[in-house]
Amino acid sequence: MLILINPASSIGHKLNKHILSDDIEEFVNDWTKNLKKIALEWDKNKINKLDFSKEYNKLSEDFFSSCKIKKHQTDERIIKAINILETNSNKILSLDYISKKVFLSPSRFIHLFKIETGISYRRMQLWIRLIKSFDLLKEKPNLTKVAHSSGFSDSAHYSRTFKENFGIAPSLVLKNSQFIQV
Repeated sequence: MLILINPASSIGHKLNKHILSDDIEEFVNDWTKNLKKIALEWDKNKINKLDFSKEYNKLSEDFFSSCKIKKHQTDERIIKAINILETNSNKILSLDYISKKVFLSPSRFIHLFKIETGISYRRMQLWIRLIKSFDLLKEKPNLTKVAHSSGFSDSAHYSRTFKENFGIAPSLVLKNSQFIQV
């Protein structure tokens, strides 16, 4: 099971604080315990994909909403920059372009972006492009089309970047496409 969490989201901040504050260890709480339980039930075919999705949503609602109580991104310019990245996920937007859009110098933008999100501007841009590619993996018949539609020069670059970020090859996701969107 692969659960992808945007590192700049509220839950991403909460998990990041957990990881950075201690030695790396298993993240254990009621949510992860119950998630393991339903994942095992799904793995043993005791529940189907739809029931798993419903259970996951129910479990996650309280956990994720507790993270939203505190707004982690307070600077509207950074929120605007992320929105621009999301709406242009198939392109590489230069630092000069995005910093001008939010009325900051490039150096100030990079600094503020890292403070607000916990990750670099380039890493966020890459994350958004890769996450958007999951939808394309469901629709497109081959990796070359997915790569080009996601703004990568070729399928080798896309596959390498995908594997570096998620630990699995996109071809494996394509072959075993049991996607659950939540």
